Amino acid sequence: MRIPDDRAKKSWCFDQVAANYGEPGWTVELGYPLRDRILLHEQQVEIVTGKPREGLYH
Repeated sequence: MRIPDDRAKKSWCFDQVAANYGEPGWTVELGYPLRDRILLHEQQVEIVTGKPREGLYH
């Protein structure tokens, strides 16, 4: 497991969550003022699923 420090990677992750769980009618401007205080954990897919990866990215 790894903890990424990249602000762009954190923003991308939060954008994906908002796109997946957000409502199309929401008019909220996305911004992440507490992004630097949030810890994200990056886990290899093989460890989670037990399946070998076939490509560079999933």
